[in-house]
Amino acid sequence: MRSDNAEKADLVKGATEDQIERSLEVPNDEVQSFRDTSSKKRMIWLSVFVFVVIAVAVSVTCALLLGGSDGGSVNFPKLSKAGNSDVVASIPSDICNEGIPKSGYCTPVGSDEVKQGGQLCNLLAKSMINTTVYGDIALINAATCRQSLFASELTAGNIKDAIVAENLVAVGISGFDLSKILTEAATASFGISGNPGAYPYAAGLRYNIEANLAPSERLSNIEARRGLRDDVWEPIDLRKFYTVITTESIANGGMGYTSFGNVINDWKDPLNVETSDAFYNYAMKNAEDPDWSVLPNDEYSTQYFLGVDDEAKLGDVPTLICHALVPGQPESPSCTAADVVNGGEVCNLASWAIYDQNLGIDIVLLKADVCLGDIKDGYLLESKIASAVSDSFPLIIVDLLGSQIVELVESSIASSASGEKGYYPYAAGLRFYVNTKTSPIMNNVQVLTTGGTWVPIVGTNTYTVATTSHLENFPNAKPMSTTIKDNIINYAAEWETIYKPPPSKSSTQSYA
Repeated sequence: MRSDNAEKADLVKGATEDQIERSLEVPNDEVQSFRDTSSKKRMIWLSVFVFVVIAVAVSVTCALLLGGSDGGSVNFPKLSKAGNSDVVASIPSDICNEGIPKSGYCTPVGSDEVKQGGQLCNLLAKSMINTTVYGDIALINAATCRQSLFASELTAGNIKDAIVAENLVAVGISGFDLSKILTEAATASFGISGNPGAYPYAAGLRYNIEANLAPSERLSNIEARRGLRDDVWEPIDLRKFYTVITTESIANGGMGYTSFGNVINDWKDPLNVETSDAFYNYAMKNAEDPDWSVLPNDEYSTQYFLGVDDEAKLGDVPTLICHALVPGQPESPSCTAADVVNGGEVCNLASWAIYDQNLGIDIVLLKADVCLGDIKDGYLLESKIASAVSDSFPLIIVDLLGSQIVELVESSIASSASGEKGYYPYAAGLRFYVNTKTSPIMNNVQVLTTGGTWVPIVGTNTYTVATTSHLENFPNAKPMSTTIKDNIINYAAEWETIYKPPPSKSSTQSYA
């Protein structure tokens, strides 16, 4: 005979909750409590499950991007496992290794590589920017690169010889601290106790270095392009954080990169990848591209460089500024008659530089012989100005009637037409038309008003004129405290980019 408990168990099997409740005669409030407890348990287990899934996903993602706790992907190709004779890629042209720009190791000496530093270290930095971490910037020192790579075959052994194998680290750092570190690197690279091997090379970061300035002023125009992922270069944001891929020695504050050592260790992630591994992988991945080793100029980290003994840059000259004594007759084979149809561009520029830098001057009047040669395009240096204009003729200021000015200009044109080319007149704030076959030889003489309009010169009006003492002996002239060269230098410092004056500002509007 079966027990009461066994019979109750049979009833429970397959019974509904309501049936269980009725058969066991459990009160309704206790049943509700049971339901609530079951629901809470289900929610707790569901929460635990979701949390575990998210944690696993985040862990996997971090392991892939940041290399996990042991820092880096074990699947990243290792150069050490390659045979020295293994061919990695073809090299269309030599990959030059230059430490400090213009050190003299690369040829030709006038190439962009020499001015902007070695191609090898720039290319190495580019290969590091995306290894097992997607970095914003890669930064190394010049000593990481030992020697050039020569065309036409790149082997694993070549890479081992050319690049020092250093462990890579991803460091989170602010733009402010990064700027400070670059300044430290520029300081550590020069001077009696300087180490050329400290010179900074980067990818996703570019700057100007002028080693002839004080240490705190050597670095300028720092721009970032995160990960080289687009074409936009922007001034570095001092408040933003950047992921910088660098070497372990630099990340610890070595080679003069002192402030890196102050970054807390939690913001430094070892990548289990070496510099040479990064270059090896980059070369293999891009081997099918014949131009894989070519870097555009805008990706070189050093965009402008002046050595310790170099002249300071005064400005930029986008196009050649031609010298001519007489309109239509250039003095150098680099220029054509069309370039100087309105007269020598150098003398026109010199006139306007004086006009621009001296308030209260109505007219600047110069003779052609104050100009000596072309101003070549590129950087404007003091030596370029010295070879283009003469400082032998002191500047003076004199008040002259309009009629006297017209007479002076006509006399100078006539002397030039008779064979004395150096007498031809150049001016700012004054323009005229010339026909050497007519009389008068000059007509339609105009002056520039303070409002910016051109009006006919008035013979009875007095004009303040800046000129040179050799133009005419003026008894009431006052000496100026600056020279022609000084005025061009100051003009360049103000405007930074120097262009030849437009035809509307040329003193000779037409010449026949």
